[in-house]
Amino acid sequence: MVNGVDHIIDAVVLFGESEYRIENAILKFGSHGNKSLYDKMWRGDFKKQQKGEISYGVSRREKLLNRLGNKTFGWLEGKRFIDIGCGLGRFTHAAVELGADVISLDSSDVGLISVFDRLADKLTSKEFGRCDFVQANIMQSIFKDSQFDIVFSSYVLHHTEHTKKAIEIIAKYVNANGTLAVSIFNDSQGRLSMMRLLREEIMTLPEETLFRALAKGGLIEMEGVEKIIDLPKIVKKCQEDPDLAAVAKNIELEHLIHRETLSTPYAWQQSNKEIRSWIEEFGFTVEYQKGETTVGCKGKCDKHSAAGPLGKLMGLLRG
Repeated sequence: MVNGVDHIIDAVVLFGESEYRIENAILKFGSHGNKSLYDKMWRGDFKKQQKGEISYGVSRREKLLNRLGNKTFGWLEGKRFIDIGCGLGRFTHAAVELGADVISLDSSDVGLISVFDRLADKLTSKEFGRCDFVQANIMQSIFKDSQFDIVFSSYVLHHTEHTKKAIEIIAKYVNANGTLAVSIFNDSQGRLSMMRLLREEIMTLPEETLFRALAKGGLIEMEGVEKIIDLPKIVKKCQEDPDLAAVAKNIELEHLIHRETLSTPYAWQQSNKEIRSWIEEFGFTVEYQKGETTVGCKGKCDKHSAAGPLGKLMGLLRG
């Protein structure tokens, strides 16, 4: 029992004419093409985050509020929030801490399990929001329209088959007074030009070769492979040095070494103008756009969902 709501650990659920599995408290909508890739990447990251080596800590709440358009503490409390492509759950964690009722969605088992493990203590306390976990493909459109106050996706949608279509799908989940917040790669700082060149080489490598190289660079952990250098620590050192920090901030070194961008099948980039036009096309007013983050609003974004708390997860799904 979590926050007065049962979290079923393992079960088979009949819904309409379909049958779905719940494993490790995660509702599953089948296996997906990038699943094993992300499972391998997140497994290494999860171990590092447990040791505090990768930025996950106290700033997660502030960063989430910033990516929602510089919102204030208290704004999220009681609102329905879905984290699309949650990864290891940094922003899911923040949303729960800020009192939201959260759905955490990703294609990766490892990512979702790590989120559940991290949140276990908080989900037993009435001081925080609640959270349900769903494994699915973003492009599946599994939820009914207009179910969420806030639909949030941070640096994920450009890794789908079609960025605009992905935005269109998740935009339908936003209710009449809701907020859509997306962060998507653009090339305003020129870093993706270098990534494109790297991708041309990396995408031809066998997966085993790629992951061995990443393990040697300290980006993931892989049995039988010794770490030669530690790129995350190098980045951290750069950020601590006053002179190097200025450079690191400008070119975002952490992104330059992010294998997710280099090794995923899709890594599109769009201009802010494109993202703005798409979000407006889907019925939103853009209230905030800075860097690679765009926030669109429908109606009065400060209002709560008329439907109240999330209740049963299955009630949000398409039949």
